[in-house]
Amino acid sequence: MQHKFETMKAVNNPDLNNWVNHNKALLSQYKGEWIAYNEKGLIAHDETLATLCNKAKEIDNDFLVYFVDPYQFGTVRFRAVHFRAVSFQEWTPFIPIKLSFGQNSVDLPMLVDSGADASLISTDMGKQLNLQLAEGETIQEARGIGGGKIGFVWRNLQITIDNQTITAPVAWIVEGENQENILGRQVVFDEFDIEFKQADEQIIFRKRS
Repeated sequence: MQHKFETMKAVNNPDLNNWVNHNKALLSQYKGEWIAYNEKGLIAHDETLATLCNKAKEIDNDFLVYFVDPYQFGTVRFRAVHFRAVSFQEWTPFIPIKLSFGQNSVDLPMLVDSGADASLISTDMGKQLNLQLAEGETIQEARGIGGGKIGFVWRNLQITIDNQTITAPVAWIVEGENQENILGRQVVFDEFDIEFKQADEQIIFRKRS
């Protein structure tokens, strides 16, 4: 079977850190869907994460996944779970991450957010990692701006950044609408020195000794 790779013009950064930022015109075609991409370009898309991963694995072994939030195009939005200043800067600070739980792992770009107390993953991402609720487990509640409620539970996940792996608590959303995956401060910002270079559209992670 032949597959068509949807590629865009070359970008200044040789890595995949800014692929999402530099391909928003392409991503606008896939609002509300999950996509898989690598250095070849966009390789698969689907409305569900599990189906997307199956499609992408038939094409290539190495890829990142990303949910194309339909509200990121042409509007100013408040993020649902954490408080932060509204920004009009086009560049969004994503970093490629490998999340692992047991024998399951997913590669994806996560939003690096110094305003988030802890990291957060969506319901679908947790299911892809085979996270499960324990019988009788207490679901904690958080409120987003505007009063929306979400329910979450904590899970300790392995987080790999630039071949450096740490274990950190991550909030897994189990109730409410949220498809964002956020890399927050708890443990992560203690284990790494992080430099934001917005003018160069780069984030530099240095593992602390």
